[in-house]
Amino acid sequence: MKKVFYSILIFLFFLQAGESAQLYYMYSTDYKKDESDNYKFHYSNVFDNDEKTLWCFEHSPGGREEIILYFPKAVEIKKMTIKNGINPKINKDITAGGIKEMEIVGEFSRNTVYIDEGLLSKTVALSPPVATNRLVISVSDVYNKDSDLICIRDIQLSGSPDNLISASSNKLYRQKEKESGLWGKWQGGTSEGAYEKFIFLGMEGNYLFIYSPFDPDLKGIKYNGTYKVTDSELILNYKNEQIKGRLEVTESAKPRLIIEDDRFKGTYYFEP
Repeated sequence: MKKVFYSILIFLFFLQAGESAQLYYMYSTDYKKDESDNYKFHYSNVFDNDEKTLWCFEHSPGGREEIILYFPKAVEIKKMTIKNGINPKINKDITAGGIKEMEIVGEFSRNTVYIDEGLLSKTVALSPPVATNRLVISVSDVYNKDSDLICIRDIQLSGSPDNLISASSNKLYRQKEKESGLWGKWQGGTSEGAYEKFIFLGMEGNYLFIYSPFDPDLKGIKYNGTYKVTDSELILNYKNEQIKGRLEVTESAKPRLIIEDDRFKGTYYFEP
């Protein structure tokens, strides 16, 4: 019950923050790694309004691939266009299956979209519209399950505000390869007097810190600022000062961020 109440508070905060929204970050559970170009099948390609680029993944039976989009302000998504699979006239060097069923999940709503086999493009009105600051696009079923790859050429979202996702977002991953692995939500967990504590690292070099105490009479903290990443440090610009955190990133363990400064103090784990 507390989690639901907290979600409502955060949603209302984003709703009141303004009418325009810029994508904070996107994250996917999977994409096909290519030896010659790590971004050839990257999930960010699906929002660049270019059918030549693809989001492709290796489908596993019973698996659910997802793309998570996080906005610093609430958005309302009313319509969605999906360009499915590959277009043989455009993607001549790729053989892949396509999507059969997708779920569009917001804070308080869920829409299921079905795509007929062989249909290259489908536009659907979402009913009810999805109002959220955290959108999950989930692939729940596919065609050609024996294919090595499942691909989507493009996804376009329409609603309020316009231009929800910049068509050049995928370029940021190439330009900021080092930082891109850190984009997303860092969970600080509970501590004495704290219900939830998060740091969100955005694609454009902005961060959002949220601290919510257990006691509703105590004032929480919500702060936006800019950040930069060095070899082993995250530097958060806070008012006219800098707060430094130690980054620990290994292949065998979940990345974590350790901040000793009392204002943001805690150990944060990467959970996009």
